Amino acid sequence: MFAVDVCNLPETGLSTDLIVIGLLTLVVGVFMTRWVRRSSGRLSIVVAPLLLIGGLTAAAAPSSCAETITAATTTTSAPTTSPNTTTSVATTTSAPTTTVAPTTTSTTTTTTTTTTTTTTTLAPLSVGSTGPGGGTIFYIDLTQPDGERYFEIACEGWNNSCDGTNDPEVAWGCSGVDIGDATGNGIGKGPANTAAILAACPSTTNAAGVVDAYTKNGYSDWFLPSKDELNALCKWVHNDNVNTVCNSNRAFNPIVNGRIIINSYWSSTQINATDAYNLYFQQGDLGPYGKGNINFVRPFRRF
Repeated sequence: MFAVDVCNLPETGLSTDLIVIGLLTLVVGVFMTRWVRRSSGRLSIVVAPLLLIGGLTAAAAPSSCAETITAATTTTSAPTTSPNTTTSVATTTSAPTTTVAPTTTSTTTTTTTTTTTTTTTLAPLSVGSTGPGGGTIFYIDLTQPDGERYFEIACEGWNNSCDGTNDPEVAWGCSGVDIGDATGNGIGKGPANTAAILAACPSTTNAAGVVDAYTKNGYSDWFLPSKDELNALCKWVHNDNVNTVCNSNRAFNPIVNGRIIINSYWSSTQINATDAYNLYFQQGDLGPYGKGNINFVRPFRRF
């Protein structure tokens, strides 16, 4: 690109062309004045000043000086927007973020647990001593599990508030019903035998039902003894430490313990559908007896 400077302007601000034109006009005016003076003296007086004023006015007129400046061409390309293009300007304003540290309140609760242990001191447990159920301990086997080592019989007159009266007489029940192998012979079988009898022949008046309903000192776990449990009672009653089967030598040993009636007592061991074992304490006879017959009963419990 080029720039041509035609007029070199002085510091006064008037262009060279204007000064030249003004001077030429002034000269022409002078010559015209002199010519006019030759023609007419008066006319020169009027015309000369007018020409002079006209020359000065022309000199002060805008300069025709042509200053050609070719400016640098700047091409600004507007962004081309496709008809199918949407220009989105996303403005994201970040709000100040204030982070508040969580306040943790720790509450420690101390719970004091007071355990009260009640210790029940029992008298020395031995054969002949009073058991927890108010009866008498007659048999001890420390080889058995805890809760099955001690056996006691209910008090004398147990069915009449332990007044010492005779034991009640009742039928075994379940006559004609074969309970099968549900009843056993050994020591420790009494509770299961009693439950089996009551399951087969529910009753509160037969031998199993009467003793099962008995409660004393808060204990209701009484049962009808098995054949061997009844035999162990008989040996204690007679102080029989000789015979396997109580009083089987027929010595007619006196009954010294437990106020057992000199007669027979029911066991909970069945023989068949019509018979169960009973024990004659005086004669030492352990054998079958018809279920429909009556015999004495005494509740047992173990602990």
